[in-house]
Amino acid sequence: MIEYIRRDPLFKKILLILTMILLILTILILAVHYYIVGDIHRENARLTYSIVGRLTTIYPEAELDIVKNAIYTQSEEDIKKGEGILNKYGYDKSINIFHDNNFKKYSYKLLNIDIVLMLTIMTISYVFYMKFVKAFVDKIEILSTAIDNIDNNNFKIDMDYDEEGILSSLNIRFKQMTRRLELTLKELTKEKENIKSLVTDISHQIKTPLSSIKLFNFILLENVTNEEERREFLERSKKEINKLQWLTDSLMKISALEAGMITLNIKKRDIKETILEAINGIYIKALDKNISINTDIKNVEVCHDIKWTKEAIFNVLENSIKYTNKDGQVNISTIETEFYLQINIEDNGIGIPSKEFNDIFKRFYRGKSKEINQIEGSGVGLYLTRKILEDQKGSILVDSKERVGTKFSILLQKSK
Repeated sequence: MIEYIRRDPLFKKILLILTMILLILTILILAVHYYIVGDIHRENARLTYSIVGRLTTIYPEAELDIVKNAIYTQSEEDIKKGEGILNKYGYDKSINIFHDNNFKKYSYKLLNIDIVLMLTIMTISYVFYMKFVKAFVDKIEILSTAIDNIDNNNFKIDMDYDEEGILSSLNIRFKQMTRRLELTLKELTKEKENIKSLVTDISHQIKTPLSSIKLFNFILLENVTNEEERREFLERSKKEINKLQWLTDSLMKISALEAGMITLNIKKRDIKETILEAINGIYIKALDKNISINTDIKNVEVCHDIKWTKEAIFNVLENSIKYTNKDGQVNISTIETEFYLQINIEDNGIGIPSKEFNDIFKRFYRGKSKEINQIEGSGVGLYLTRKILEDQKGSILVDSKERVGTKFSILLQKSK
């Protein structure tokens, strides 16, 4: 409690005001009681004057003894004698002060003053208490309003407290919590939209091969009469099934990466081996189109996940082979810098319009030209590549000129 009083200006102010009020009331009570005691003293002096005056009138010769006994010396013998005499007339110690004519008016006066002081203290305490409660409740109301706003998805909070203290600290923490909550809700909303978009995209991508397979199956069952036609439709079905399987595998990889279900095993290894494994995976497709693959690759230790980095490089190589005409070429080279290794994959294919440079790395984006759309593809390869590289704190860049060729540059960190 003492620590709170030290830290919070509001509690300090309350303690200071209470101390001042108690001090003033204490001084006031002491002053009033001093005044009443003075009145009692003066009345006692008047009583002494009356007794001395009366006795000296009756016994003038004993004036000195009367004065001495009344003022200076009061023997126990005289006190007991006087007590015994007064007891005969009903004036004893049991008499109530309110029935004592000598003290009755002072008793009532003191009682009245004490009642007034007590009521004053209660009134001041009540007023001060209500003022404190109002000030505190007003600040709590601000907090309550802010909570209601958050409940209504309004994260704009205006609850600044001018003074430092508990409420100010609460305000700072509340704003931090609100900011985290706002970011979390935005992330959840974004994730919800991403899931919705992914489901839509997957449905669209799977629908085409499924429709083809369904059509081929119908034709085989209903209309095909000779073996040659049957074999042709079976080959088409096989092609669509392979496409569907490849698409499903790609979507599984994308979903796993986006959901954070895959833990990359990033270690420092020779990048040349990873690149060569990716080339081996695409080599047959290059031979089918008589595309030559030229390499200038250095042995460089780079921090990367072999499996997924090979996947990323393979996707870029496959993209280059796919959109390069027969008898073309693909050049692969590496450039080493102080912090990064740059892998350049350059082809002399159909090229990419500059206005589509940012779009080609989006999920399921295939380009707008008829030539591209006539070539089989799903638009997930480059997106998957970008995702894999970004998860390794790398990146991919593109530079291209239509009818001249395209150059992809993969950047990987040399150390963690």
